Amino acid sequence: MNDFLNLLERGITGRAGYCTNTAVCLFVCLFVVVCFYHIGPTTAKIRMPSSSLSVLSIPSSRWRLKWGRRVAVTTAAAFVTLFLVLNVWNVLYQVSSRDLDDCELVLRGVILPSTSTFTSKSTLILDSNPNVEGDDTDADADADADPLFIADPHHNAFAACLMIADDNQRLGEWLPYQYFAMPLRHLVVLVDGASTVSPTRILDKWRPYMTIEEWNEGHLNRTDVLTDRAEPQYKNLVRKNRQGYFYRKCATHLKALNYTWTSFIDTDEYPVLNDDHVPLAAQLMSTPGVILKTIQDVQQKIKAKTIDSHEQYAGPCVVTYRQEYGHVESTASEIARDVPTAVVDNPLRFDTLRYRHRARLLIGKSFYDLTHFLPQGNGTRAYFHHRGDMGTHRILPACPDPWPRPGHWLRINHYVGSWESYNARQNDTRVRPREQWEHKGNISMGVDDTIRPWIGAFVRHMGMERSRHLLADAGNFDFSKDWIGLAKSQ
Repeated sequence: MNDFLNLLERGITGRAGYCTNTAVCLFVCLFVVVCFYHIGPTTAKIRMPSSSLSVLSIPSSRWRLKWGRRVAVTTAAAFVTLFLVLNVWNVLYQVSSRDLDDCELVLRGVILPSTSTFTSKSTLILDSNPNVEGDDTDADADADADPLFIADPHHNAFAACLMIADDNQRLGEWLPYQYFAMPLRHLVVLVDGASTVSPTRILDKWRPYMTIEEWNEGHLNRTDVLTDRAEPQYKNLVRKNRQGYFYRKCATHLKALNYTWTSFIDTDEYPVLNDDHVPLAAQLMSTPGVILKTIQDVQQKIKAKTIDSHEQYAGPCVVTYRQEYGHVESTASEIARDVPTAVVDNPLRFDTLRYRHRARLLIGKSFYDLTHFLPQGNGTRAYFHHRGDMGTHRILPACPDPWPRPGHWLRINHYVGSWESYNARQNDTRVRPREQWEHKGNISMGVDDTIRPWIGAFVRHMGMERSRHLLADAGNFDFSKDWIGLAKSQ
């Protein structure tokens, strides 16, 4: 039943909605007209005794003919009205056909050679800033160390605020993806005080490719959110308060460094183009920096009336829904498809490759252009959420609502992962029984591989040896070198 409803929803919305609505309604109208138009002549040929006619008071054949035609016209009009209502709904909450053509031209440009320019040193210049030059000595030196070097990361790359707790097995996949697809070039990491393992060893691998800052509880300097009690519900509230306060401190810090677009997501979340609304989404996912490029192109090139109907992308705060992926398994050949096995010897270690079955829709997360961020607020308490913090989903009250709705260009893939990964956090404040994992992940609403091309493109751009080194920690549960006590003693 859920599969049927999902197909029905896809049928009346999205790019194919107009064709589907038109075809269905016209077919039904034609069927009704053909059936009822002949009801008069058909029934007129029925012969009945005169006594029966007097008892039943059956009308004359001429009246029956008129009645049949009236029903046919009325029913056809009703279905035409339904057709108009469905397509008006599409106009209000989707992108019109003409706008979709414009969007396709914009998004196709992401993979054209004129959009992204690589110098002889493989320096990536995003043409959203045509004044950036990549042939100076410092840039050449950095390009040798970073094949996807970006000359101006403050404006042409993402920063991120990440709170982490015992997620090293996820971090080994999350970092290369964010570096490639966002593209992430400055990361502020808050290591939760309840963590038993340190991410430092994994983060050190990435310091040649991005700026990484490791924060601890001392950077927050806020005692009220550090209070701990025995009740799990209270601990979870403390965790959320800590995360919201960390987001504000991190955003303030990054704004002082002149960074612009910043993400506020977790290590089990991967922004991706939404194949329901973006043409060539899977092909585009093999392009470095495709997420930021898409946001910039949509905001700059799509007509104002389209942006107004998609408030999620109109301003400095971009909010998009999360698509959960459960733990329903695929075959080994399906998981290994298009994977460079010379580098990735075991695709099962990668959630983005292993888990392909869509599950539930979840409340969204935010990206924010810190150019418009006011660290002290705008003079009113309403600028921030309760307690003066930023939210974990809608980071500021002025942001669009985070609930799933039609028309998103982006979505965030949220991976439940394996039971071993789901249960890896030793001191998680949330209650995470196996029954909950089974309930959340044992769902399939269809298969999706839009995100898959990233891994092959990453290896092509970074080279085999470098990729093998950077991807080695994905799905690795050997934390023997990462225990907090061991890290402190060395």
